[in-house]
Amino acid sequence: MKIVAIIVARNGSTRVPGKSLIEFSGKPLIWHMIRIAKQIHGVSQVCLATSNLKIDNSLCDIAESENIEIYRGDPENVLDRLYNSSNELNADVVVYIGGDCPLLDPIIVSDAIDFFISSKIDYLNNYDPPTFPGGQDINIVSFDALKKAYDNALAPSQRIHAFSYLTFHSNEFKIRNFNNINYNNDEMDMYHWSLDYKEDIEFISKVYKLLYNKNKFIKLTDVINLIESNSEISRLNTNLMKPRVKHSLFSSPGIMKDINNDILFLNKLAIKSVLKEDFKKAEKYYYEISVISKKLSNIS
Repeated sequence: MKIVAIIVARNGSTRVPGKSLIEFSGKPLIWHMIRIAKQIHGVSQVCLATSNLKIDNSLCDIAESENIEIYRGDPENVLDRLYNSSNELNADVVVYIGGDCPLLDPIIVSDAIDFFISSKIDYLNNYDPPTFPGGQDINIVSFDALKKAYDNALAPSQRIHAFSYLTFHSNEFKIRNFNNINYNNDEMDMYHWSLDYKEDIEFISKVYKLLYNKNKFIKLTDVINLIESNSEISRLNTNLMKPRVKHSLFSSPGIMKDINNDILFLNKLAIKSVLKEDFKKAEKYYYEISVISKKLSNIS
């Protein structure tokens, strides 16, 4: 069984332009993500999946200097990049690594891989419901399940968000949630530790300044202990906390907007199909709308 870690990153972020090159403890974010991925037990290969735009050449230069694989593809459709890169690498299992999670604990990801393999499932995540801080994201998927999503995704956001098809078609796959059983902190799922907004930079920078060691990695326990013992870090963490949600879909207005646009897009295609009297296609589009709507109502 070949397990591949694929780092999905690009410089085209609108909220934090060029965030993959922002430095923490003297090294760019993407360098830290590569280093974290390399320390995940069970992973035999690490790959950067970035866009084919010139703006991301700098990321490829860093990836090349760190001797990892590189795949370049569509800037927006992450599912396509994830599938094509894992296909080129002949992966059996894909470990998705978000390029904006500099506090990701490789021990947690390693434990999740063990759980995934022992459970013999298609897809494992840790946000249904979320019990870890944001930025400790777990997404592990079999290549066969990834291929099915790639082949069947109809809605635009199901290609933009790599695991959206699996989330909305959970009846087609064996899916489990990876729960945080080591902490009883009721607020932990409200913590926001990923680099999504400019205000995240200060918190992550200060955590790195206090905890980063070139010979080690930052553990989740290290950050929790720091929050509990350092008033400044505690204040910054509190300022970044997000409201509790039943599913991480609802923690992102952008994703919810994309899903709403999916319904409008599919409805438009369905109407066109009806006008052409292609009722089989219309039925397919309306079915997809019903699947999305049902899932949203179940997790709202």
